[in-house]
Amino acid sequence: MSRLLPGVVGLVAVIAAGCTTAVPGTPQAGPTPSGAARPTSTARPGAPVESDKSSETAVALMKKIQEADICALHDQEFLKKFGPKVIVTPGPGFHGCTGIGGTPNAEHFWLFELKVGAPYEPKDKAKDKAEDVGGRKVYFPTFSSGDKDDTCHAKIQLGQTDFSATLRARMVPNTGKPAPWPERCQQAGAYLAQLAPKLESPPVRTAAADSRLLGKDPCAKKDQLTALYPNYQLQRVDYVSPYDCRIYLTSPTEPLKLLVSVSWDLDDEPEANSSGGLRAEKITMADLPGVRVMSVDQGKGGRCMNSITVKPGQKDVKFSAHLVKVEADVSIDFSKPPNGKQVPPADCGTVNQATEQVLAGL
Repeated sequence: MSRLLPGVVGLVAVIAAGCTTAVPGTPQAGPTPSGAARPTSTARPGAPVESDKSSETAVALMKKIQEADICALHDQEFLKKFGPKVIVTPGPGFHGCTGIGGTPNAEHFWLFELKVGAPYEPKDKAKDKAEDVGGRKVYFPTFSSGDKDDTCHAKIQLGQTDFSATLRARMVPNTGKPAPWPERCQQAGAYLAQLAPKLESPPVRTAAADSRLLGKDPCAKKDQLTALYPNYQLQRVDYVSPYDCRIYLTSPTEPLKLLVSVSWDLDDEPEANSSGGLRAEKITMADLPGVRVMSVDQGKGGRCMNSITVKPGQKDVKFSAHLVKVEADVSIDFSKPPNGKQVPPADCGTVNQATEQVLAGL
């Protein structure tokens, strides 16, 4: 076996380990024109532009990514510039895919880690360095200046949404040692610009999904989950990524906030390790193994999370288990007058009901 392949297995273990657009209870608002503030904007004149988290355009983009074959985005000919051996492997997350090019037994190989549907709000974009590359605007995050000299991060905005495609390019030691890659950002920018026409309308997945989670919408049960909390009012529903949904609620009578999260993840199978103010225990739901993590009651709110393994991880491959995570987190709403009452953590019984509903929809 070539030295390239064992190195890649190790990298795949690392890369497989994840935006926000609000989805009102049932999206009904018309598309938000490019550059226009969202209809519910409360921004003051002259204030920084708010991120648009409610346009149907952004919600449609999430659906496209959920239905897409992300690995089909990679360009084999581009990757072959770095060597005849090309490997394309899913991850990080369900909305990412990594392309690798190199020569077996060479000192290095080149890794291009692509993620489609990452958050990119105006306040973050304004901080980054923009360059025109092949007629496309490519952004190089400010934190990239702290990258090692073998790595570069680059981003491209997806349409007029607050999402991006991100790329991490790195020259990885194979048989050799870490070494500088002077052209890293030039190559990262060129590759993103080349992929840009396909990124906003990625190719649809035609092969059968190898996971119960791939292509499934984590926000699909938002109405049913909201109904489990009749003492709270729905504020908004956000996609944090195509496979991470957040439901924000507030109490009309108490100074309390509630965040309900549903996400699909590629990770190691969870272990029941208690630590600090968190207690963990093994559970079984819908005949699937999992772990519950709950906050110790200190009167200040807290969370309860069920992490369910719907597909076990591969032997000796890290971050390869397919997980469903359902969480509720109660916190004090400091924008309201305090009432002096103790605040218990989120109720695990209700989180169990939410988890059952989510699993039933897979």
